[in-house]
Amino acid sequence: MHLRLRINIKDLPWNDVLDQVGCGECTPFVGAGACAGVLPLAKQLAEDLITEDELETHRQCPLPDRKDLARVCSAAVFVQELLDSTKSHSVLE
Repeated sequence: MHLRLRINIKDLPWNDVLDQVGCGECTPFVGAGACAGVLPLAKQLAEDLITEDELETHRQCPLPDRKDLARVCSAAVFVQELLDSTKSHSVLE
């Protein structure tokens, strides 16, 4: 048996929710489509980041899926950390 609760968003205790967020007891989560039409979707943002990086560095992105924002961001951080560690080693030598 499935129980479905019907909750009207206007009936939620918003002051309590805001207090919990302010105290760090609650983390608000907004779904990916909440900004659709205002901000680019994840796939478009991933492609834009890769294109910008390729233009700046003249390197081709090796990732097979150019639309996976999480992987694109992880790869960007990895490459930046690798470059930073290489620079710090060459300065110390």
